[in-house]
Amino acid sequence: MTIRTVVGALLAICIGLSAAPAHALTEPDLPFSALIERANDIVVGTVFEMTSMERFFGDYARVVTDVSLVDLQVVKGETGDTEMVVTQLGGQVGDVMEWYPGLPSFEMERRYLVFLVRTDLELAVPIGLQGLYVVESDPLRALDVVTSANGDPVLAVRKDRVEFGAVPEASADAGERLAGAMTLAQFLKEIEARLD
Repeated sequence: MTIRTVVGALLAICIGLSAAPAHALTEPDLPFSALIERANDIVVGTVFEMTSMERFFGDYARVVTDVSLVDLQVVKGETGDTEMVVTQLGGQVGDVMEWYPGLPSFEMERRYLVFLVRTDLELAVPIGLQGLYVVESDPLRALDVVTSANGDPVLAVRKDRVEFGAVPEASADAGERLAGAMTLAQFLKEIEARLD
């Protein structure tokens, strides 16, 4: 298998994403209100299907993955659809696997809160890891809570920044790991309070 790791700024120069500046692949850390403003759409959805393919950008072929989200809850944007397709750079086609440091990845059947931006790739998550949150079920509280794409529980939104807790040792059960995490309902209220 061939693994191609592509650095965002180099990629933007090489494949000529003229409609998107180099920082659009992985933008610098944004304040929470700027993240909400930057996103064209904000949705909660479950990954139903993922399909990777090669797509040409000028003279260069790159692997992209279409991620189908279902069971949508629209927080920002206008969609009456029951399904939404998000296109991300990276994935695997045959023996070629491309990975882009700083860009989030999806897993089948997981539920996510996604900040989407319209780019040359239609809808994507180019805001980096801060544009993707995982919705998990807290078994102790029987509520949906929010974690980062890396599994860090979201604790609060203070001074226009999302605060995360550290992930406990691998031996910790889900209840311990998610203790103190913001519920999805609380996090959505923080977003809605910042919408125009």
